[in-house]
Amino acid sequence: MNDMLKAFWITLSIMSCIYPLTGEDLPRARLLFGGDTLLGGYYHSERYGTMTDMLTPLDSLLNRCGAPCAADYYFQNLNNIIRSSDLFMVNLEGPITGPIPPSPGDTLFLSKAIPLRQHESTAVILAAAGIDLVTLANNHMCDYDGWNGLKTTLDSLKSVLPAVGAGPGDQAYAGYHTELNGIPFSFFGATDVVDPWCSVPPEGYPGLAVIPDTINYDINPHLNILLKNIAEAKLSDDVVVVYIHFGPFRGPNINRRQEELADILIGAGVDIVIGSSSHTAQAIQEFRDEEGRIRQLVFFGLGNLVFGGRRSPQDPGMLASVTCIQIDEGLILEYSPIMISPNPHRSFIPQIISN
Repeated sequence: MNDMLKAFWITLSIMSCIYPLTGEDLPRARLLFGGDTLLGGYYHSERYGTMTDMLTPLDSLLNRCGAPCAADYYFQNLNNIIRSSDLFMVNLEGPITGPIPPSPGDTLFLSKAIPLRQHESTAVILAAAGIDLVTLANNHMCDYDGWNGLKTTLDSLKSVLPAVGAGPGDQAYAGYHTELNGIPFSFFGATDVVDPWCSVPPEGYPGLAVIPDTINYDINPHLNILLKNIAEAKLSDDVVVVYIHFGPFRGPNINRRQEELADILIGAGVDIVIGSSSHTAQAIQEFRDEEGRIRQLVFFGLGNLVFGGRRSPQDPGMLASVTCIQIDEGLILEYSPIMISPNPHRSFIPQIISN
């Protein structure tokens, strides 16, 4: 273990030293967040070729014992954590498609460094694993067949798993509203990492909740749609969570754009900001009141969860476990970062390495 990784884990351990609240009768709900999730691989990359190592064993599991068996296999080390949570949300990194033709001349993939695709059974596998909600707002969601691929993804999820971060027009910025143990929640998805051609769909097609590249975030019309929806959720006293794809493609260091967007979202009253994109666990920021209680949280990057897009052992990822507690003065948060190794044995089975 190198010194930087040691320091990172030590920092997370210190940050997870929270101040538990007494009073078991207080309304509380435990949320769990996982990072980039890809039950698939990449295809026809000019630089990297095709990587479908995960799909052959996945197909074998599905043929032998179905989606619950596949879910138990890939999430076997996380089952207890998932079962103890009231809601589990992840980032779906890439579209759900039908079976891919074997020909390397398949032109439905976007020409980019690493075009990703999920297995056609991804929705039912994730639901069987205990995942309750996904965000589709990321830079890979249109990798296969563009808006048609996004529509296929939404159709695959329909009646199986709710999703945020995609939809027709402004509905892409709409929240998912639910109540957990008497506490109302609104979850939103957005991406600051954008493939521009996919950001504005033609009429009749869904698009993504994008925040196009600009140095003037405060006057960004797309961001302001999201902020308006957040404000409406806060008027209803909802706990607001925004899962946002932002920051660098690799590495633990956060950048200025992440900091600026996180500040805007926290200033808008967002209670929990969850980040993805870096494929590596990143820092956590707390916002405490005068009594030292945590009121708001930013997880800048969770890294990978189950991610079939890289053969070699992957950088450390994180599960974010957050308990939301309602007291007379408002919302109090308790949290624990659960460090994972997403692919320790090249099996794509995440393993807990620090809890």
